[in-house]
Amino acid sequence: MRSKILSIFLVVAFVRSPATRSASLLVVDDDGQATVANCDASAPAYMSIQTAIGAAASGDTILVCPGVYVEQVTINTNNLTVRSFDGSAVDHTPDTVIRPTELTPAAVRITGDGVTFQGFVVEDATGSGHPHGHRGIFVQGDDVRVANNLVRGRGVTTQSDSGILVRGGGVGNGVAEDDLIEGNWVVNVHNNGILAASVANNNAASGTIVRRNRVQEIMGNGIAVDRVPNAIVAGNTVGDCEVGLFLKSTAALPATGSVFHCNNVANNEIGATVDGPIVMDARYNWWGDVRGPSGIGFGSGDPVAEGVAFAPWLIARSIGPQCETVAAALSGEAPAVASISFLASLQVALADQEIAQLGPHLGLVVADFENDQLVVYLGRGDGTFRRFKSYTVGDGPVALAVGDVNRDGRTDVIVANLLSNSLSLAYGNGDGTFGRIVHIPVIGKRPRSVVVGDFDRDGFLDVAVANSESNDIALFFGRTDGRLAQARMVPILSGEGPSALVAVDFNRDGALDLVVANALSDNVVLLAGDGQGRFAEVGAWAVQEGPLALAVADFDGDGWVDLASANANAGSVSLLLSRGQRGRFLRQDVRVGSAPLSMTSGTFVGNVAGVAIVSVAEGTVSLVMMKDSRAFAPFALLRAMADPVSITHGDFNNDGLLDIAVLGATRRDPVALMNVGGGRFQLKR
Repeated sequence: MRSKILSIFLVVAFVRSPATRSASLLVVDDDGQATVANCDASAPAYMSIQTAIGAAASGDTILVCPGVYVEQVTINTNNLTVRSFDGSAVDHTPDTVIRPTELTPAAVRITGDGVTFQGFVVEDATGSGHPHGHRGIFVQGDDVRVANNLVRGRGVTTQSDSGILVRGGGVGNGVAEDDLIEGNWVVNVHNNGILAASVANNNAASGTIVRRNRVQEIMGNGIAVDRVPNAIVAGNTVGDCEVGLFLKSTAALPATGSVFHCNNVANNEIGATVDGPIVMDARYNWWGDVRGPSGIGFGSGDPVAEGVAFAPWLIARSIGPQCETVAAALSGEAPAVASISFLASLQVALADQEIAQLGPHLGLVVADFENDQLVVYLGRGDGTFRRFKSYTVGDGPVALAVGDVNRDGRTDVIVANLLSNSLSLAYGNGDGTFGRIVHIPVIGKRPRSVVVGDFDRDGFLDVAVANSESNDIALFFGRTDGRLAQARMVPILSGEGPSALVAVDFNRDGALDLVVANALSDNVVLLAGDGQGRFAEVGAWAVQEGPLALAVADFDGDGWVDLASANANAGSVSLLLSRGQRGRFLRQDVRVGSAPLSMTSGTFVGNVAGVAIVSVAEGTVSLVMMKDSRAFAPFALLRAMADPVSITHGDFNNDGLLDIAVLGATRRDPVALMNVGGGRFQLKR
């Protein structure tokens, strides 16, 4: 089941015992001469890291000068800091290298508590001939910090190696609690890049934090949590591995409370997988595609397996420490929004006199994916909105359509619920409230887009739903009693991963047609309607990568309806200009900015139809319309908020000009760009 509660990064406090003497600084240089300020000085220094560790006491710091140290290192003193002079070996020179001839049990083994090990290159240069498993850095103490190291493995071998291993058991109290692995670079390891493992109830390695590491070229698991509770894997970049993220859990040693959030997981054979009875919490990760992961996912990013909770996901690479705060809103499932007219008297519904006196105005409805709600905003008539009511719908609402389904003169709302494979039909009272909501199962998997129209020309509104996983369209016909009845399925033969749907009469024969955008095949498919509720494919046209939204209008003014697709991966809009009843389109592509997720069409400037598009990665709203008789171009670049994700239009102040309403990733309440004429807009909050 999809969890919807944001986890919170834990701050680990390193508590050290009071020192009984003043802490000392010890210096190591491979030529035996250095000072704490200068590695080129001629003062006596330790030549061996291990010798310095043997001479150190709790609370001391050992500074190691650049050079190559051919030795195994064991840190068994509590509260000891061992670091290179510059403190980082990641993209840094000169290097301080630990290159032992033997790595049993490890190149660097840490059994003391409260230890910091920082800034080294740890290399396994032994080759595959060593007939046992190797570990670069092996942590068995509590409150240990391993930071900013570069760990290079020996590549392909028949053994089970680990770049950085945190494992309780065998020494001390056998717990290995609250260790922090951060800012390291692990590369070219066979089996596990970074592994936190528990092998018994009393050595659980509980609370391990693995964050902001770079893990690459792992012949096995990039980052693995093996039977460890309360581990946090966050902000890491994992690529070119067999498996990016791995979780193992057993009934005896459940990995409860472990989370994998805000990681960049791309270009792996498998993005994430789980072994065991619990669900892997892998929300808020970037999988290499704005549409999310493949496998059980909806996009073409790294595949994820059954048992991985991946939704919502990031639509761009992780933004760093702030990711957890805003990740739910940065999901690939942007909150759908539509304008709606409330015709009945607001005085009946509202005790708020300020609102009641304004009378009926155009409002908004929002499908809130995270909270499974239909949210109603009433318009004040000046371009501002007031959150009014919310209603529970199905699991994972991603799309909505509005229309009078039961023909009572009041607008109803149909919501497509991605995760529960259902529709929610909310019957409107005309005043911003809904009298009842019915839930209708959808035959097909993962409904992603919904449109209304009278497809069989009987005078009742029908509904079409595009199912992204089963690759088909479910049709529901309106009935005289105001209900919807599932009628038939229409397979999509020439596209894959339907992500958006529009209904319009393209060939001007009086019957509505359907056009579906296919996110996995980067094309749009036209299905011609016969006026009896049946549809047949008549063609498919390529667009740029990742079409997620569609809009229709006569963009070139020739009397024929044209089509536009917002292409999230390409950062563009593809305009398909109709060439008449022969069913041909001429394509023009216009760059609009990174990750356009939503768009709407209308006459925003003069009498020329265009499209308005939000690009979340660049924080812009673009208007695209004809530049001249041959070409299209962005007409205006508007800023409404930092991270716009959804857009709709309407005349929100009743001045006869078409305005724009925008929802943001972090700011979910809508704001309006008010059209003041001449291609100018003013932000209204």
